[in-house]
Amino acid sequence: MAAEQQRSESAGKKLAPPAAVDERPHTLKILFVEDDEFIRMAALDMLAELGHEVFAAGDAKAALWTASEQRDSQ
Repeated sequence: MAAEQQRSESAGKKLAPPAAVDERPHTLKILFVEDDEFIRMAALDMLAELGHEVFAAGDAKAALWTASEQRDSQ
């Protein structure tokens, strides 16, 4: 009986509106390393669509070079 009373009391209560969400995009610089070109390009497209700045490399040597170039350009 007490459970029924609690349900009926809570059913009449209004819920508070959800907290405001920060809708500003949080852009990241991402270095994505993948040797499979299809996966690399799909991930690059997806991350770019999400608003991130993406750099892609097909192997470790290319990734180190890209990271070095990005660090030097700052």
